[in-house]
Amino acid sequence: MHDESPSPPPLPQGVPGEFESASLTDEPTGSLDRDLPCRHCGYNLRGMTEYGTCPECGTEVGRSLLSDQLCFSDPAWVGTLASGAAWIVWGELLGLVVSVCSFVFGVMLFVPPWLDLVNLVPALVALVGNWLITSGEPGAGHHSDLSLRLFVRWTTVGGIVISMPSVMMAYTWPLMSQWLGMAGVAVSLVASVGLCVYVRRLALRVPDYALAKQTRIVMWGFLSVIGGGVLSFILGIGLVMFSPNSGAVGFVLLPVCAFGVAYLVFVVWGIVLTFWYRRVISAVARHAQENWANDVGIREVYRGGQRIARSRS
Repeated sequence: MHDESPSPPPLPQGVPGEFESASLTDEPTGSLDRDLPCRHCGYNLRGMTEYGTCPECGTEVGRSLLSDQLCFSDPAWVGTLASGAAWIVWGELLGLVVSVCSFVFGVMLFVPPWLDLVNLVPALVALVGNWLITSGEPGAGHHSDLSLRLFVRWTTVGGIVISMPSVMMAYTWPLMSQWLGMAGVAVSLVASVGLCVYVRRLALRVPDYALAKQTRIVMWGFLSVIGGGVLSFILGIGLVMFSPNSGAVGFVLLPVCAFGVAYLVFVVWGIVLTFWYRRVISAVARHAQENWANDVGIREVYRGGQRIARSRS
């Protein structure tokens, strides 16, 4: 009877990010020959066996050999991301309510003094959301995002801090209040751009490539609309100053209104993406809990007869 050894299983194709090089030695135990941080505590697992546990926190080494998809990450951290997304959604909803109230009071030609303070509430709620969703991931594998996370956090704080004095000085120093208000809005927009860059990276780790693509479109759309609107306004003001007639005024209003409509379109689009992120990250958080509640179930993956990766069985 002719006995043949079983052929190695084929390497799955077309699933980006599901497999990750394990950099194992040729020893049967499969000890690690490179630096690899523990996914839970950041301990360097170099020299550990692939089926062992982290000596620092007891987490299976196999979990750190999986890809960086969010469903394989620490469920507590992914849950924090989901909470941050929920807070951001509530901030968006409160912002819509406050905007509607401001519009109604403006039509009535009566703006209560407390309305300016209420305008800060959505920003404070969004600050909590931004702070949670930019929480650092356990382990040492993703410190490259540290600068971006800090940038998002502190520009969000800066926008609120700059806007608060503008509210307080609205009736005493109105001109200064307007300048501070515009500065606060500008800083908040910068924070929003940074947040788009950051959450897009999270979307790629779901992975949800459609969500990542639309995030990029909305980000560049916002920048283009705001830049085009400001440039049109400046050119229009100069045209009106040198040609003060009704035709010049119409020439100014037309592009400004067009950019205003485009801005509203991207605002609505951004709100839709916010709900999308909340739904996706909440689902991934549940998957992460399920994955960490079960055994890792590492199996060998081969290419050309050589063991190169690990995946969940």
